[in-house]
Amino acid sequence: MKGLWTNICREFKIITRDGISIALLGAPALLSVIMLAIFGQISGTSAAFVTDNSLTNEQQTRLEAVGDVEYVDDFLSLEKRIKGMDSVAGVYSKDGKIYILTEGNEEQGFDQGMSYLVSKALAQDPVGYVNEEVVSKTPMAYDIAIVSVILLAMFIGGSLMGLNGVAERETKVIHAYSISPIGLWGFVAQKLISATIYALLSVAIAALIMGKTEMLLMLLLVTLFSTFFTGFITFITPAMAENQVSAVGVMKLLMPLSMIIGISSVFVPDKWHFLYYLLPMYWQYTAIQNVLDNKGAILNMILTAITAIPWFIAAVMLFSKKTNMVARRNK
Repeated sequence: MKGLWTNICREFKIITRDGISIALLGAPALLSVIMLAIFGQISGTSAAFVTDNSLTNEQQTRLEAVGDVEYVDDFLSLEKRIKGMDSVAGVYSKDGKIYILTEGNEEQGFDQGMSYLVSKALAQDPVGYVNEEVVSKTPMAYDIAIVSVILLAMFIGGSLMGLNGVAERETKVIHAYSISPIGLWGFVAQKLISATIYALLSVAIAALIMGKTEMLLMLLLVTLFSTFFTGFITFITPAMAENQVSAVGVMKLLMPLSMIIGISSVFVPDKWHFLYYLLPMYWQYTAIQNVLDNKGAILNMILTAITAIPWFIAAVMLFSKKTNMVARRNK
């Protein structure tokens, strides 16, 4: 056990010396920052309103005193505006009473907070609010962007250890493992633990940057249940690549496949989803999406682990064959 943890620590030291590995480790964090710059942070703290021509000029002036106000021509335009990617409350008047219209998927307390601000601004107490689920989810582009970053963060752990494995195969260091006490399965455990630690770290950083703190625990749980898929990436890379140049080509194939397969199911009718059932990437995607939608994700996590096991074993066996590293039998 001591030798195992010594080798895991050695893996971390190797990572910090390699420029490609450091770039890979920082990629999810960088993409998280870029995504926020494009979409903005959904749960902003500033008060933002949109109103139509049902409010009087005096009411509009008072509303501007408590927040940013955007004006539209009619109620249909107001309803369409609150479906946007940011958290904004629609304010309109009907039968002499002020109402607030929200999308229905904002953070807890959003409706009550906006109602209080409008009540004070317009001196009308109380102000009614309509919590309609105009859209049950956040916009698809935003969802896909979030899931893509998380999937990439999970992929990073396996890819880093995969690149380490390629370097060990290229420099013949891997032959030393084959005759050492650690053996094949000790080597597998070492890589698997290291890859999972990096995946957890990468996911945590990405989630925190994107403001998904309340979902962090569940996202880390998805990462843990994805351990065998992470292991698949870890061992299929050195099994298919003999040097760093060919490893880059393998990564160019594995990275988009690991992300696109799950995401593509969004555009496929539900009746055809059974075609994805043997692919861990599909269950991994659905698990992350369910976490983001505040739905139950445990079953999807379990199916991610179960479906990944045969892929993981196949990758280890191929790696063993390509490197002549075999499991040693006890005498």
